[in-house]
Amino acid sequence: MVTRQASPPKRPCLAYFITSHGFGHAARAAAVMQSLLNRHPNIRLIVYTQTPEWFFRDSLNHPFQYESVQTDVGMIQQSPTREDIDASIDALERFRGNFDYQCQMLAKRLAKLNCKLVLCDISPLGLAVAQMAQIPSVLIENFTWDWIYNHYPNKVKLALKPYAEFFYRQYASASLRIQTQPICKKVAADFCSSPVSRLAKLPPSKIRSQLKIPKDHSMVLITMGGTPGKYPFTNALEGLPEIYFVIPGASKHFKRQHNIIFLPERSSYYHPDLIHASDAVIGKVGYSTIAEVYHAGVPFGYVKRPVFPESPKLTMFIEREMVGIDINEADFYHGAWVEKVPELIKLDRIQRKTDNGAIQIAAFISRYFTFLD
Repeated sequence: MVTRQASPPKRPCLAYFITSHGFGHAARAAAVMQSLLNRHPNIRLIVYTQTPEWFFRDSLNHPFQYESVQTDVGMIQQSPTREDIDASIDALERFRGNFDYQCQMLAKRLAKLNCKLVLCDISPLGLAVAQMAQIPSVLIENFTWDWIYNHYPNKVKLALKPYAEFFYRQYASASLRIQTQPICKKVAADFCSSPVSRLAKLPPSKIRSQLKIPKDHSMVLITMGGTPGKYPFTNALEGLPEIYFVIPGASKHFKRQHNIIFLPERSSYYHPDLIHASDAVIGKVGYSTIAEVYHAGVPFGYVKRPVFPESPKLTMFIEREMVGIDINEADFYHGAWVEKVPELIKLDRIQRKTDNGAIQIAAFISRYFTFLD
């Protein structure tokens, strides 16, 4: 008599659709993924996005599958603080024209993979795919594109209206809706979390040692959230030799210029580690930077983006829950803020006791979808 061994049960498959608008949404998604994988290491994870694969390789310590897919458009950026409305509308028209075909192809793909759950960081495509494939879906957001489009001035709002209405319907199809602080528009969500950020991996002393920053000097990180930018104020930074300034994404290669360290877009230095190692952070008002600075508790020199609808809401959260100083956008590029840096680094660091939103979300999803075990 031949005894056959039972085949091991298939691991539950989870698909994550992420907008490729900057690195902020990918950072939030990566934090949630890591927390889910920590609880359920047997999950088969598939990431659908056009954010570079290396970003997730650097963020996750579990294997995953990566598929390059345009999951939405968002807004096309001219610079870290300016968008291109005309280019955005053109891209939205192309995306909408291909939307139904993409849904059909991806729904078949998820069915073949026996996918059990779809998570979306504001990607309307992922929600539509989940609905077509009859798979439960979770929308994770602090704003959605329909809300963004509806906040532009009349002429632009009118041009964006068809896309806002179409995306609104996709967002409404989510099985569950999770909002993460800081929230831009409070809705009837199933769960609300604290800010979601990736966790640091190395102690601040090791990062400073690797960067060769003397122990009696301060370190300030200047970050524009993964969007390449120009930094015409670097000469002014050399006037503060007792402070080292670290600027990710400002060079193709690691470069040291007096008290300034330029890092490539992808470097061996993990971004949350750099934030935790800093005495202060200078950066644009964007979700992932706010969330990572919030949990690190470091003072924040925040550059508001007046033309971005989410900026006032995010700024209110910074001024209520964090410590820092307001930096005018024009002053940022002209370097007028540099004289405020000594004042900024003297502000007290906040010791956070709040759980990271990624851990809260993973716990909520695990309680709701027991098939992940």
